[in-house]
Amino acid sequence: MIPLETETELRKVQHDLFSENIPVLILVEGNGRDPMGRIMNEIMTIFEPRGVIYDHFRPEKGIDSHTYMRYLSGTPSKGKICLYDRGWYSSLIEFDRDDEEVYKSRMKEILGMERYIVDNGTILVK
Repeated sequence: MIPLETETELRKVQHDLFSENIPVLILVEGNGRDPMGRIMNEIMTIFEPRGVIYDHFRPEKGIDSHTYMRYLSGTPSKGKICLYDRGWYSSLIEFDRDDEEVYKSRMKEILGMERYIVDNGTILVK
């Protein structure tokens, strides 16, 4: 349960981000079971709903450029907050962790994508 003081502060932050036209992408990783659902629901109830976008991604084997474009196409517009329930790390952890060469290659791609997101003005919270 999120304390009331924290809820109040998060609402103020959302208002300030909206006023300043700053987009925020919050990436929440987990195993996708009940605790994740409760966390996402709690976060969603704190924010003004018109300013929040929610997206869920299933881990995929063999990430390609289309998959990265799907992640990028969901990034928030100015002043909005986007919650990603799982994301690019889930696929990496679930499918690529045992192959060191593939893991390193995917990490390089992921870090490049994250750099692109941040360089284009979005605050990325992981």
